[in-house]
Amino acid sequence: MNNLLSIFLNCSLSLFLLTAAASDWAEWRGPARDGVSLEKNLPTKWSPAGDNLAWKVPYGGRSAPIVMDDRVYLQNTAEKGELEQERLICLNANTGKLFVGAPL
Repeated sequence: MNNLLSIFLNCSLSLFLLTAAASDWAEWRGPARDGVSLEKNLPTKWSPAGDNLAWKVPYGGRSAPIVMDDRVYLQNTAEKGELEQERLICLNANTGKLFVGAPL
């Protein structure tokens, strides 16, 4: 039993370190859930009017965005009233272009 626990803990620690070392933001507030990015030379300010704004899209989000492999994933709603449904959209992280039917 101790051997299995040791293997599980080692695998879990390895996965955590791999995740924490990556520039992906698969968790709310980043890899360590502390709002700190390991990236260098990031802008210190931005504005919706265009100051350091890379792109914008006409989609809101119902959850924190997830960034993985140069893609941004957002959960939001489509339609209104009785037809309203939850959806997941995938955007190119560099351009903001919508991936349609992109494999995950």
